[in-house]
Amino acid sequence: MLGVLSAADERAGAPDGAVQQFMAYGQLCHLIVAVGLTDLTDVGGSKPRWAKVLTEGTAHPETTQADPGPDPDPDPDPEPTA
Repeated sequence: MLGVLSAADERAGAPDGAVQQFMAYGQLCHLIVAVGLTDLTDVGGSKPRWAKVLTEGTAHPETTQADPGPDPDPDPDPEPTA
């Protein structure tokens, strides 16, 4: 955590309060995605008020299908096919 805090502090040159807010918002975003709050519903099918309060105004990428990215070891010389 110290590395992230130092990087945010040094690169932004922001006052301590702004760095604290940045870190807190980042942790909130992590919690929303990790727990799946954007998809949470109660027994009646609606989102509980507390989950609405925490997720209102946030947008996160789809988390159900992770993008594996580029092939880490592409075969530069594939075998010829007949």
